Formats: sequence, C-alpha cells, structure tokens
Amino acid sequence: MRRCPGCQGMVPDSATRCPLCGAGIISPFPSAVSDLDSDSDSPTIVVSPRSERLFGPLEPGTVFAGRFRVISRLGAGGMGEVYRADDLRLAQPVALKFLSPDLAANERALKLFESEVRLSREVTHPNVCRVHDIGEAEGRHFLSMEFIDGEDLASLLKRIGRLPGEKALDVARQLCEGLGAAHDRGVLHRDLKPANVMLDGRGRVRITDFGLALLAGEASQSGEISGTPHYLAPELFASRKATTRSDLYALGLVLYEIFTGKRAFEGTTFADLRNKHERTFPPRPSTLVPDLDPRIEQTIESCIKKNPEQRPASVSEILACLPVGQPVSGDTQPGNTARTGRGKPVRFLRPSWIALLAGVALLIVLGFLTGRNWLSPSTPEYVQAIAVTSFTHDRAEEVPGLLEFALTRSLGTSADFPIVTDAELALIARELRQAKPVAVVEIGGVTRGSPTGIQIDVQVRQRDETKMGRFFARGYQDLLTAQVDRIAAFVREQTEPTMWRQGTAAPFTQLCTENPDALKHFLDGERAWRKLDLANSYLFYRDAVEDDPEFTLAHLRLADVLLFRGDPRQAAREINFAVTGRARLTRPDVARMEALLARMRSDPR
Repeated sequence: MRRCPGCQGMVPDSATRCPLCGAGIISPFPSAVSDLDSDSDSPTIVVSPRSERLFGPLEPGTVFAGRFRVISRLGAGGMGEVYRADDLRLAQPVALKFLSPDLAANERALKLFESEVRLSREVTHPNVCRVHDIGEAEGRHFLSMEFIDGEDLASLLKRIGRLPGEKALDVARQLCEGLGAAHDRGVLHRDLKPANVMLDGRGRVRITDFGLALLAGEASQSGEISGTPHYLAPELFASRKATTRSDLYALGLVLYEIFTGKRAFEGTTFADLRNKHERTFPPRPSTLVPDLDPRIEQTIESCIKKNPEQRPASVSEILACLPVGQPVSGDTQPGNTARTGRGKPVRFLRPSWIALLAGVALLIVLGFLTGRNWLSPSTPEYVQAIAVTSFTHDRAEEVPGLLEFALTRSLGTSADFPIVTDAELALIARELRQAKPVAVVEIGGVTRGSPTGIQIDVQVRQRDETKMGRFFARGYQDLLTAQVDRIAAFVREQTEPTMWRQGTAAPFTQLCTENPDALKHFLDGERAWRKLDLANSYLFYRDAVEDDPEFTLAHLRLADVLLFRGDPRQAAREINFAVTGRARLTRPDVARMEALLARMRSDPR
C-alpha cells in the first residue's frame, strides 16, 4: 500500500488511479512517491528504502564492473542513484546512473530504462546530454552518460533569483535548440523542468534525463501520469496522451522561471497543482519584471495555454518569436541586487573596467568587420569571419574544448579577419543583423583509440559546402606541438586563399604553451574567470605560469585577476612578463594588455 498524493488515502501499490478521489498516480512503478516540496524540483520517483538495504552506497575509490572508478555520489534521480565516476576503459569522467532494484524487478520499468538509452542515442546535439553505455553488473543495471561539470538550472535559479536578461535569452535559445533536436527525432521528453537542465562552466546548456521519454506515437495508453506536477500540462493530468505540445507547455513554464525567477505554479498537493494548471493562470511575467521584452512575455504565454491546440506547434515557432537582439529584460545593473531562493540578495559584480575591456574586444572585432568592408554591401547574410565550435563526444571530453581554444588562437595569427567562438559569434551576429560566418570549423567525433592516442574529426563548412579531415595525435604533447598546426593548415587549405595573410603561420606553441599541464590549468582558469570565481581563477592561472614560466597569455590573465582583486603591485609584475613576451601574444591580446596598462596608470594606488 502507498499514499495517494491527492487525497492522502492509502491505495494499492499496483494502482494507477486512486479509487477514493480519482487522482492519477504519478509514479508508474511500485516505489515511494516523493512529497511535493514547493521549494524543490524533487523527482516524482525516489529510491525506496528496500533499494538502500539491498545495495549500500558505493564508496569513493570503488571500481564497479571492473571499469568505473567511483568519485562521489551526485544524488538520486528519477530512476535511481547517480554517481560521478571515471570510465577506465574510455579514460574520461562519466555520470553513472543505477536503476533501483525495485524498478529493475519491474519488466516495464526495465524496458523504459533501455528506451532511455535508445532514445538518447537518437538525439545527437550539443544541447542534449550524451549517453555512452548501458549494462548490468554485480546485480545492478546501470547507465553511463556524459558527465557535465556544472550546475543544474534549478540550483542556479535558487542561488541568483533569476538570470540576467542577455544570459536568460541565451539559455532559453539553447534550451529550445536541444528540445527541438529531440522533437525532430520523434522523441518527447515528458519531464522537462529546471532540474533536468544543466549548464556547464562554458555556459552551454544540456537537457538531461530522458528517462520518461517515449517515442512520439508509442506513448503509453494505460492512463498513467508521468512527470513532475509543477510542470505537467493540463491534458496530462487528465491522463491524455503526451504530445510535442505538452513538452512545449513545460518549456513555457521553464522559460517563465528563467526570465522571472519565480515558479509559475506553486502547491503542496497533487490536487492543488492540478487545479491550478487546469483552471488558473500565473501572474503575467511583466508584473514581476516590469521592463521585460513584450516578445518574451508573448512567447511564454503562448506556450502555457490551457488548450494544447492553441500552443505553438513546434519549437521552431518559439525560436522565431524570441527576440534576436538584447531584450529589455530588467537586467541587473551594477549596484542592484537579485534575490536568491532564500531571500538573500546577491550583488552582481560588474566593474566598469571589466566592461571597458569587453567593449574594447568587441570594438576590435566589429571594427575588422565593418571598417574593412568585409560585409557584403547588398546584404548582411555573410560576414568574413570563421567560427570555431566544438561539442563533447564519446571518448575524450576535454579535447574538443582544448582544440577550440587552440585553433581559435592559431588561426587568428594568419587571418586578417576575426576567428570567433560560439559566444562571440552570437554577439557579432546581433550587432550585424544576423550575419553568418563565411566558414564554420566544427570539432567533433573526438575519440581515444588507446589510453594515449586521440583521433580528431574536423569539418569545415562554407556556405553549402562541407569538407572533412581526420587527424591522429599520440597524446597531448603531440596534439599541442604538431596536430593543432596541422589542423589549422587544413582549415586554411579548405578555405579561400584570399582570407589569409601571406607568409608562414606562427606555430601554436609559440602563441601559447607546449606544456599540456599548463594549458589544462589555464583553461580551468578561463572557466573560473568567466564565472568571476576569483579564488579559483587566480590559483589555476598561477599554476599555469608555474608549469610554464614563458606562458605569456597566462601571465596576462593573472594580471587581469590580480587587478580585479585590488592588487595592482602584483598585477604590474605579471603584466611586465606579458610586455616582455609581447611576440607571443595575438593582436586582441595586445589590445587587452594596453587596456590593462591604461587602467593601471589611472589607478591612484
């Protein structure tokens, strides 16, 4: 027997509808249903006490199935426990999800578990969490998937209240892109919520946990309800079949939280939440954020219509309605605060000199594009820039990001136009009316052929033409000292010769470092610095210059952090290293260095 979440009466374990009040039972499995905590996105299914008795927690250092070394327990998900682990066979970190014994004993639950893997593998997209493997060992069914070093959206919103406008729009667009990719493959999520959206250290969004997803057209006809009540579409409370539009209803509620910092519907019981979803509307977003862009409000409200036929038909319609430029969104300004989930104000630190440096970088890029007349005079469809992008693949998670940085830096020295990352490209596109880059270099299909061998597949897309190359590195040292330059040469060969300056391109190691440890510490510092994590960015950059004292760019970044921390004397020491090693800097680096020097000369300390 278990308790009905609607009337709190006792119902049989096998019941899918309460005989007392008629409420649908959310969990389709015979395990405990969690309380509806108004302050959390708790999963609808939790690991039962029986599961904990049968299998104790895995201790750090335990090697499971002779392959996965456990690092730490991440928590309990909708289908069982989740651990962070190192996959010793693939030599990369993974998230290891275990199906609880109660669910594994249920044939239908096990088929659903296998469906999660099958469906997730159908969706290959940068904004969808990748699934690697499925298996059974030591009496436990498990799933290994991409480990995302970041924070889920639910935790982030509780921590800062709501996302600043430009960041909110970026997250919203990435979320739409990922869900759209799933829908294009005929896959429904069925449990979209902030807790199932992860943001990594680079700001990339991943949709996770397709555990309750079913192929469109294969949805259960048993009358069961699956999902989290705070984000459940009205028709699903009535046990109607899930559709793309029920996913879009949940998407609208997630967008509501992203832009307002408030959950649209609150309630402590199933019956209360069902009544609100079916009969009431949340406060208009503009009443919570008075200067919210009207297009955003209209988009959200169109998604959460009670009648599914009145909602957008696809994610692409939602993307088309979202503003392209920076929305008027009540973005937190210096001196203002945003509320955390606990009611404590968080001050957004945006020093004027940080804005100055960012402005200098943008002006340099835009100056190249507009001042040099690289925009077509008749149409802004294409701009002569190359975008270097990457996505994490099966076997070498850290390599694509490293290569994205290395290629952007290497190509930038021989190009007379900008080489930009995804984020920079989005900013340029807004300023230049959605101009597209002439070429896109995509790093994907990165795999390890052995513990030391790395295979890299590279695509160069130019307008309607795609060219591919494959490279193999014997390890990180070979990757930095030889393969980066080979890949850069390949990109130059596959693009128009007029796009590049004459002469020999500088080797990557001359522009950066040939020490793999120094580069890894530097990139860790970059991730921390983007989040204004002063303590860790300082430690990582310091480690980088200790690993390689000639790493000029790391000295320059360290000067950035030290000046931000209010230590101009130490900053001056680091920037002197950068001035001495000026030949190892790119033109944007030199512009940044000059801006820092100007800032230091004007600082009375």
